[in-house]
Amino acid sequence: MDKIASKEVNEFDNGETVAISSFWSKGTCLLIFLRRFGCRVCAHHTMLLNELLPALMQKHIRCVAIVQEKEEIEDLKNRNLWNGELFYTLDKSVYADLGIQSTNSWNLFSSLFCKKSHTMEANAIPGDFHGDLYQLGGVFVVDKTGQCLYEFRQNSFTVSPDVQTVARVCNVPYNGLSEDEENYQHRKNYNEPSSSAS
Repeated sequence: MDKIASKEVNEFDNGETVAISSFWSKGTCLLIFLRRFGCRVCAHHTMLLNELLPALMQKHIRCVAIVQEKEEIEDLKNRNLWNGELFYTLDKSVYADLGIQSTNSWNLFSSLFCKKSHTMEANAIPGDFHGDLYQLGGVFVVDKTGQCLYEFRQNSFTVSPDVQTVARVCNVPYNGLSEDEENYQHRKNYNEPSSSAS
């Protein structure tokens, strides 16, 4: 976290500028660097992390989501995907300094046909092509000293953080599926024939 500690982001509601290190200066922080909400898979894993918020807040764990474009936050709020703190940054070097990659056109195209994306569509999670299509995201749990207790960086559009592990390192309960179990369920749902098929 040293590379980004002094970098600044803006609070959504009032535009206040704060240093990223302030998020963990008083205790453990869940820090989500989002790519964009038109991605169904990204919206889905944000919803799952959002389910942890009541338990995290009881533990006084600060919960912060950062996006690249202020306009995306309106969509986030309207869709009720995240109830934690919201910040935006126009400095894309923050993502690069964390080792969060961008991807290429081939991976973007192939992601449109991935099983998980189709499952999200079947579950009525909307998607679009607004924002930076190539930037990937990441999730970090950072303690008061700035050390990462958990770190996740996407290497493709279709991978998600393990919410079960996030809950475990934060010492809060989680009753959902692990990432491996969720991926298995996505594959199972995708491969099962529709009940309406003749």
